[in-house]
Amino acid sequence: MSNSNGKSSSEVSRKRESTPKLNQNQLRSVKDLVEKVRLMIIEQSNGDPKLLFAIRRKVWKELNYWERGKPMVRRRLKAKKYLDQHGLCANPACKARLEPNGRNAELDRFVADRGYTDENTRLICHKCHRLSQEDSRFTG
Repeated sequence: MSNSNGKSSSEVSRKRESTPKLNQNQLRSVKDLVEKVRLMIIEQSNGDPKLLFAIRRKVWKELNYWERGKPMVRRRLKAKKYLDQHGLCANPACKARLEPNGRNAELDRFVADRGYTDENTRLICHKCHRLSQEDSRFTG
């Protein structure tokens, strides 16, 4: 979707800051870190496959919270953005009506590593979110 300037609809409202890429040394270091964590998890499970699964799941969940915050915090932020934006998609080229409390909408971060904060997010419809992600090459 482009406007008269030839820019995509997601570029009209803001420019997304790209996430830095790890260099080869950093990638090797991360790979080593992941292997150490994997071995620690295996050790903690004492050979019990059900415990191994539970520990892996808990570690994954906690890492996810570290990056994205807890779901209730994001839900509250979505509800606030919904009210602040009068129930409309924040993309100026769209302005679609969103479901109450933004149930059909996505919190879109301007800068990924700054988290889900009021200043760093906008509420956009699913279609605009997909377009924004495709423009940023975050989706296939």
